[in-house]
Amino acid sequence: MISFLFNVVLSAVVIGVVVWLAGRSPSAAGFAAVMPLSAMLILPLSRAKLGGAGTALLAKSMLLGIPTVAVFILPFIAAGRLRIGFWQAYALGCALMLPAFALHRYLFKLWL
Repeated sequence: MISFLFNVVLSAVVIGVVVWLAGRSPSAAGFAAVMPLSAMLILPLSRAKLGGAGTALLAKSMLLGIPTVAVFILPFIAAGRLRIGFWQAYALGCALMLPAFALHRYLFKLWL
């Protein structure tokens, strides 16, 4: 239970710092939010809990997840051309995550 609470508090602090950083440097916050910070937190924490084999599978899944999860961002980039607002772009991004997740699972099974 203490390990779980530590993970929650650490994650909340990191998210808070990235949100704060977004106000000062959106490009730095965007870079940090996309992958490096979460990977740098998740991989050692999962290593402590799962061991090496579980962490290697997690790393493979994360690598495949980078391009597939990027589809969530596409509606925000195209919002001006599509003439949609933030929440419409958010909803469209969420909807795109379903086929992206299916593609991720398919590719992950192929890679194993």
